Amino acid sequence: MNLIMGMFTAMAALIVGSIWNQHRESANARSEYKHDLERATGKLSTEFNDFKKTTETNHETTQRKLDKITDSLADARERLARIEGHLGYGRRPRPDHEPDQDETNAA
Repeated sequence: MNLIMGMFTAMAALIVGSIWNQHRESANARSEYKHDLERATGKLSTEFNDFKKTTETNHETTQRKLDKITDSLADARERLARIEGHLGYGRRPRPDHEPDQDETNAA
């Protein structure tokens, strides 16, 4: 009986030791993965912030250039209207109601 009890105790000790060793290894692996994840997250956050700043700068530059183009286009339209007015031609206003073919034939 003591022999069986000794074998059972040795097996239980081996099983508990194996479980404890696996737990310790998985805890170490989780710790390493967590550290790697934090480092990668920090790097990604830095890259994202740089990208965001670059994008905002590009947007502001594009907006300023668009404003300049819009202003230049408005100036060109105004000059064209003045030239057309001075020369006496340009777009004629469209009549509110154009008679249909039936109406012109009936008259």
